[in-house]
Amino acid sequence: PKSAGIIASDLADLEATAGLILPWAINSEYWQIGAINFYADSDGVGRSYQLYRDLSGWKFPTLPMRLASSLDYKLPLNNEFIMQWKGGAKQPFSECSFHDVYLALIKGIKSSGAAEHCRDEQAVMKWLSSGILIIGNTSSGIDDFRKTPVADLYPGVYILATAIDNLKNNHSIRPASPSLQLVLLVLPILILCGLFFYQQQSFKSQIIYGTSFVLLLDIIYLLLSYLLLQASFLISIAYSLCAVLVAFASLVLVRGLE
Repeated sequence: PKSAGIIASDLADLEATAGLILPWAINSEYWQIGAINFYADSDGVGRSYQLYRDLSGWKFPTLPMRLASSLDYKLPLNNEFIMQWKGGAKQPFSECSFHDVYLALIKGIKSSGAAEHCRDEQAVMKWLSSGILIIGNTSSGIDDFRKTPVADLYPGVYILATAIDNLKNNHSIRPASPSLQLVLLVLPILILCGLFFYQQQSFKSQIIYGTSFVLLLDIIYLLLSYLLLQASFLISIAYSLCAVLVAFASLVLVRGLE
């Protein structure tokens, strides 16, 4: 049905099939559904989320994307975005247990052991109307835990909430431009080459200055990476630092042979 929001691209396979869990208990005319699949990198860790899931040329919208579109949030330009994780690993979002909500709204009973926003009917109603409500389960027996950068066993509902939060507040992490990455890779290698071949210094002095430069570069790159991450930008410094170390070792070997 059109209410599922599935889009056929130019490469859509009209004979394709897919195993989907659909809410048939609800009239399909009123569906506003989306995929909630887990997207893991090659190491099994989930760092990103997608706007659409492509299956044989058919674009299946994810639930965060459907929600963001219906609320007119600004969507990322790319289909996949790196998530910025919020709060602590154990409880990153405000939540209420079903038990506390049931006691407050159905039974009218105050729960003294519940969080402040879950203790009585007035507090629960205020909390429910304050943002986006996601109904999920964090029980260990559900087997809906995934590996993320913040925890090895992270509830799936928190991953979904993080993706929605990133789209709502435009908090997704943006990779740094390739030109900046190239500068961070090439510039320190050129400086090392100049230090070893264009400076009239002894071999011992070159090693001392080169070692000091590499150590200082490590500190600068780590600090730069941290500051950019605070501004929701991600740079890959590992490859640049490894290349600089290899270049330094090669220059020491060449000058030593000379």
